[in-house]
Amino acid sequence: MRYSAVLLTCFLSCLPAKPSSVSVGMSETMGVFGVINANYDLQLEGWSSDSNHYFLTAGVFPIPFLGGAGFGWRHSFASSRVSPFSSLTGFGTYALPVMCSTGNCKTKLGVIASASLGYDFYLIKSERLNIHLQLGVLTQFDIVNMEFFESPSDKPEIWPVFNLKIGSRGSK
Repeated sequence: MRYSAVLLTCFLSCLPAKPSSVSVGMSETMGVFGVINANYDLQLEGWSSDSNHYFLTAGVFPIPFLGGAGFGWRHSFASSRVSPFSSLTGFGTYALPVMCSTGNCKTKLGVIASASLGYDFYLIKSERLNIHLQLGVLTQFDIVNMEFFESPSDKPEIWPVFNLKIGSRGSK
């Protein structure tokens, strides 16, 4: 637990003060681990463009017993009001032992890779504010246990992406 607190503190200290976007809903980057999610765009020389961008991401479940942080890449296939996208993210997760009946339960840590496809709908696109509706599908692979993260649907490896993303001008 002490090591995870140190790693989280180091990660959060390198983030800019203001996120480039905040989303609420099933995130295209972290899924259930980032129902409330903040992305911090990175400007990587020679790598980032209008259609490709890289970001740091951090998120939590509404009751913060699940959460995580990581690094992602997103590709937008168009720059119109309706834009298909793909996203790849690698992130560390935590699950706090809130439903533990014994006294020796530990925080569970994990490493997950996620991939998503979907559509990004600009609801509001102005000089100061962007609001997007994102719809799509997500799959997550647990790298530690070498298995797909199961979803509650009848398609066991597929999660829905459904969120509202609020960002400043220029955010993806």
